[in-house]
Amino acid sequence: FVPHNLSFVTTLYSICRQTNRNDSDDEDNLQSNFSRLIYNMPFRRFIITKSLLLVSGASTVIRAGSRFCSIPSNPIAAYMSLGPLLLAEFCSLCYDLENTSIATKNSASQSTHYLSLTQLSLRAFSFCVHGLSTSTTNQAMSNAQRVQFMISNAIRIASRAAPSSKDGWDYYQSLNVQGNNAPQDEIELKKSLTPFVSFKVDANAPVRLCLFSELMRSSMYGEAIECCHLIKAAAASFSEPSIKHHLSVMLLRCFEQIKQVGVGLLSLDHGEGNQNESCVCYAIDTAFELNNNLDGDTFVPFPHGFLGLDLMSKKGFQLARSKMGLTSMCPNYWPEKHLDRLMDEFSSQLGCPGTIQQI
Repeated sequence: FVPHNLSFVTTLYSICRQTNRNDSDDEDNLQSNFSRLIYNMPFRRFIITKSLLLVSGASTVIRAGSRFCSIPSNPIAAYMSLGPLLLAEFCSLCYDLENTSIATKNSASQSTHYLSLTQLSLRAFSFCVHGLSTSTTNQAMSNAQRVQFMISNAIRIASRAAPSSKDGWDYYQSLNVQGNNAPQDEIELKKSLTPFVSFKVDANAPVRLCLFSELMRSSMYGEAIECCHLIKAAAASFSEPSIKHHLSVMLLRCFEQIKQVGVGLLSLDHGEGNQNESCVCYAIDTAFELNNNLDGDTFVPFPHGFLGLDLMSKKGFQLARSKMGLTSMCPNYWPEKHLDRLMDEFSSQLGCPGTIQQI
């Protein structure tokens, strides 16, 4: 069918961008044909679906004897090439209500044939992130560096594809992000994820909604679930459990902002609807998965030799949890009273709760 599947898909995306730039009344017949093709929604679904099949490792029969195969040799290049294009496609499609899950009223668990275009493109982008996060190829860059580089490039292209989102992307990229003694490449990746999931910390700052909060407020619940998939895929790159724990905290605290008046990342205006229970449950499940499925009732005993640590200090408390492979919990993430209660439980018994439970 097509000798080089990746080249085929990237060429189609190039035609999309070129057509959008050069669309005018006096263009030649070839360009007019390209325009009619690109603005044809079934054809756009074809491109996104083939991208999804390509990066997910799946394949499908196009016609008898022809198969659109998965990536053959260099998957990293495919993820790096298609990921930014897919995020830009998602952002540009979000502004048309007919392309979203609001119009289709379908959940993220259904067949790709019935998913909205926005869900399809964000799901394919998540597969690109997952492929980079779990790659075992021997490269100079770590998995966290690869994911951070691809997401940063995707944000740059998405800012051009959806100019009204540029201020939102720039705002989140200018924030100062702490990593609680995590490797620098993981701190940079965490910063790249703040536009997708974060919550307001400074009470004096204007309210800005991250992508997840904005999707929930706009009743785009299918896309919000795909955003949870994206966070889980990126979290596979982290070796520091505290960063994954902080992502879970931010994901749950996003619900605090949904009813607040503020500007969303994409500046969408699709109205507000009732909260979707399945989406809320999926976000909570995602938060627990980021914490290795440990909850506040999971008791983890001390390994031998831990009794000599200064468990009454915050530093010793964090060190002990980190050595046990648990979230070391930066004090700034939680209220002081909550931290004091946990330290009391920690010092009163020969063990500690697996995960700080505060939903």
